[in-house]
Amino acid sequence: MSKKNISFFITFLLPLAIIEQAWIALPVLNEKVVTHFGINGRADGWSSKENFFWIEVLLSLFIFLLFSSKRIEMERASGKS
Repeated sequence: MSKKNISFFITFLLPLAIIEQAWIALPVLNEKVVTHFGINGRADGWSSKENFFWIEVLLSLFIFLLFSSKRIEMERASGKS
């Protein structure tokens, strides 16, 4: 797999896969989802399953923007754009 194909995968397909996974898991999750564990290993933070889904969407958007900007920067540096 070439570097360009890997870059495409990370930039576009990985965030979509994360959102799809969250969408598929949404109906089977409990109403409260553990979001944090303390140093002792016990759950000490919870969120609703809807908030969990939107956090996944926002994190995926962040990943997309981060890798897209890096990809554009690398293309400009190499003189392709």
